[in-house]
Amino acid sequence: MPFWKRKSVSKQDSQPSQSTWQATVPARGGAAPSAATAAAANPFHRRGDEFFNEADYSNAVFMYCEALRQPQDERSKEQILLQLAIARTMCSPPDLNGALTNVITAMQINPTNGQAWRVKGDIHERQKDHKSAEEALVQATALLSGYEKVQATQALANVRLQIAS
Repeated sequence: MPFWKRKSVSKQDSQPSQSTWQATVPARGGAAPSAATAAAANPFHRRGDEFFNEADYSNAVFMYCEALRQPQDERSKEQILLQLAIARTMCSPPDLNGALTNVITAMQINPTNGQAWRVKGDIHERQKDHKSAEEALVQATALLSGYEKVQATQALANVRLQIAS
């Protein structure tokens, strides 16, 4: 059986997880498939999500890269690119330039994706490019709604504090 189809056994399997990361990429035009549907259609994507939830970001990056090599629609590609960018950001050491490239590619697919703008702002902030982070987070707050907008607004306030100091 290929390794990406094997179910790994981890400490988290025996304990209920406190939080599971789930990408929430806004849909373009009508109803789009859910993240679970997209992941189920692509075993590499599904396995990448499992690695991500286990905090194994290096293997998640590998699986998301493999998922991008599989045929899929633009919506699914956009979602995988954002997950890949987040995984690269969380790797040790982080691959911020690779993450930024993935976010920019996702934004070319859908420039009105507020989550992509938020991730871009977070990456710029980690790169200490506070002006670019501010610009991206302003755009994110304009596009997001609900709790995601609150989080983007808080991130924007933190960046503006860093610029002021």
